[in-house]
Amino acid sequence: MNDILHMMEGSSGKGSKGADKFDGQYESNPKHDVKRPGVSPQPTNPEKALHNSVSVSPDSPARISFDSSSGEIVVFRMHSNNIYHGYVKSWENATLQEKNALVNAGCVYSKRKDLKMKYERPKELNEREIDKILSDKNTKILSRVSALLSSIYYSENDKWAGDRLICEFKKLAFSERIFLIDLFETYYNMRQRKYRIDESIILMKDFLKKDLKNIQRIEECLENLKNYRNIY
Repeated sequence: MNDILHMMEGSSGKGSKGADKFDGQYESNPKHDVKRPGVSPQPTNPEKALHNSVSVSPDSPARISFDSSSGEIVVFRMHSNNIYHGYVKSWENATLQEKNALVNAGCVYSKRKDLKMKYERPKELNEREIDKILSDKNTKILSRVSALLSSIYYSENDKWAGDRLICEFKKLAFSERIFLIDLFETYYNMRQRKYRIDESIILMKDFLKKDLKNIQRIEECLENLKNYRNIY
């Protein structure tokens, strides 16, 4: 299947939270004109992509954009004062920071058009802060969801984030588990791997048998998890 990147409903595509277009200047790098191993191609619409780009990190001038007309993810590097060159990059080769920047700008990646993100970008917490929140018996469910989202978005350890999600789902009261359903889709969508996915599917199947009020929602999650298992 072809890689698919969507703009989330309500997003302007003009950067995070609909911000104004970036005013940097584009200058092509001839290095990307010739197709050869290890060198990414030039973007199809570089000026448009640069103007709609978002910052990858506050500590770097690098920027990234999704060009919906060409379907390209474009990374921009500044080689002079406010002058950038760009090149096309696949989702699989993008760093976690680059993926997060796109998601924060309203972009959602999948290999099926019906696989969608469910959440806004969460507050960044470190692993110690997340564990402290999750280990506190008095932590409310929405705070637990926020902590788990932070682990999914920001942790550099795929297994650590997946372990926290599955462990939390298992220990929650039955009535609260529905709040974590969409996090499973978000985890596998962002992390692009099968880590403990068979176990996650079994958990959803068991939950489906017991929660008769949310059958459709659980069935949708279960179907999407199966799709992720086939994709990755």
